[in-house]
Amino acid sequence: MANATPALLPARMLNESVYCPRLFYLEWVDREWRASADTVEGRTAHRRVDRESPPLAADEERVEVSRSVYLSDEELGLTARIDLVEGDGEWVGPVDYKKGEMAGGADGVWPADRVQLGAQVLLLRAHGYRVRKATIYYVGSKRRVEFPADQALTAETLAAVTAAREIAAREVAPPPLEESPKCVGCSLAPICLPDEVGVLRGAEVPEPRRLMPARDDALPVYVQEQGATVGVRSGRLQIKRKGTTLAEVRLREVSDLSVFGGVQVSTAVIRELTSREIPILYFSRGGWFYSMVSGLLHKNVRLRQAQYSKAAREGFVLELARTIVRSKIRNQRTLLRRNLKGTKKGLLGQLAAAARRARQADSLEQLL
Repeated sequence: MANATPALLPARMLNESVYCPRLFYLEWVDREWRASADTVEGRTAHRRVDRESPPLAADEERVEVSRSVYLSDEELGLTARIDLVEGDGEWVGPVDYKKGEMAGGADGVWPADRVQLGAQVLLLRAHGYRVRKATIYYVGSKRRVEFPADQALTAETLAAVTAAREIAAREVAPPPLEESPKCVGCSLAPICLPDEVGVLRGAEVPEPRRLMPARDDALPVYVQEQGATVGVRSGRLQIKRKGTTLAEVRLREVSDLSVFGGVQVSTAVIRELTSREIPILYFSRGGWFYSMVSGLLHKNVRLRQAQYSKAAREGFVLELARTIVRSKIRNQRTLLRRNLKGTKKGLLGQLAAAARRARQADSLEQLL
């Protein structure tokens, strides 16, 4: 059964639906609300334009400025309180105040703000006004940004209205955004709980038990280009230098990341790799290892107790060390036999003897 929401959708809620569908659902459908420093600052930015003016008449010879104009239309299913309506007697246009800064794109307008102004344009036209432009004043940037009230704006706005109605008709809220900067300053973050919900969603479906061992195609990534930076985008590691992309590697193909010398690793990379249990190793330019970054250890207390207990037993430690050193020597011997032409039999014999001595070492000192 569809959720019972008012027939008229406020233009402000249309903005929220484009900005974050989950935030829109929590506010519009679940009626959740919390004040924050940002919402208080936003009200302050609107203080000068919140004094309501008399309704505009479509046949006025000249309209200069009307403040806090309330309009609605049942056919559109929209309602809005417009901060300012400016006009010259022939054309009018809505002006909206936003406390933040303008977008970094070509037109400087955020998509959510654009459809909110688009709803105001549709409402003005429904009441008989001729509208050819819309304006947003970004308080943070102290800039007015104008854009045309054309057919593209109308189509974008109507599509956003349809999408918002579909979201509101859902039985449950949409999932939270993933690793979005929008969540940081959101007043509903303590209610939305994006990180917690994300963890629970990942744990809902258990990983199926494998009948055959998985093929591990992951390989280490080494970054030695001095001055390079390592970033992440669309599931890929990106290695760049002076704006030029040197290499890209899919995250699922990375077993570990090693950086040498003056290579910068972004915070986003550290967060993404550690969450995937992929370690990041730091080396000097000459290859001297000095640190490693990894995610949280597995929280298996009994396993850790057993490991520490065995590490305290000299006999177990010696046996484990013998096995590691012997295996290393034997592997070196095998690689030489396969890849080095003209290998002397005497060298292979020395390695075989070293492997036997490692297996029979009486102490860690002798093994070293």
